[in-house]
Amino acid sequence: MQSRTKASLIALSLIAIISVAMASILVHRELPTSIRIKQAATMGVYDIDGSTDLTSFGFGDYFWNEGKWVPSGADEGENPSSIAYWVKNIDQMDFYAQFKFSYGGLTGVDFTIYVKREDQVSWTSYGFDGTGTDKFIYQQILTSPSLDPDHPLYHNLQWQFKVHVNEGAPFGTFNTLLQIDAVDTPTG
Repeated sequence: MQSRTKASLIALSLIAIISVAMASILVHRELPTSIRIKQAATMGVYDIDGSTDLTSFGFGDYFWNEGKWVPSGADEGENPSSIAYWVKNIDQMDFYAQFKFSYGGLTGVDFTIYVKREDQVSWTSYGFDGTGTDKFIYQQILTSPSLDPDHPLYHNLQWQFKVHVNEGAPFGTFNTLLQIDAVDTPTG
């Protein structure tokens, strides 16, 4: 009796193995898939040492008809200072630096930003007009350190302000806002 049970089990096992081996696909579908690996745009904004995060800064105190370079504090009659703040591309995507400056109704003060990529000799300047939020996009691309390791000076940007307070400017303390963005085109 046991041998008959064993023979039956063996026969059933063989039938199951043959059935699985001879199984056919009744319906077949292929689904195209995709994966995107994106470049990351990460920008560092640093103090004059080029390594300390810059979280805020002050323009300082002024009298009428006085002007200074910020951050150096040098008199506005001088050329742009070698003392400047930094924007650095620290990731995988090339980008342009955009500066938006808002000084909410403050009149009689001229704010001019001076910007240059580290490999450049001359500064590019832009005078903010004070009509709300004004923007300036620096036209030299900041290249990615991972994509362009052979040109480290192309990754970094220096910037500073020249501020002049005109006679008749209102007295008081005023809050301003500087926003720095990484944008993918020179037009923003």
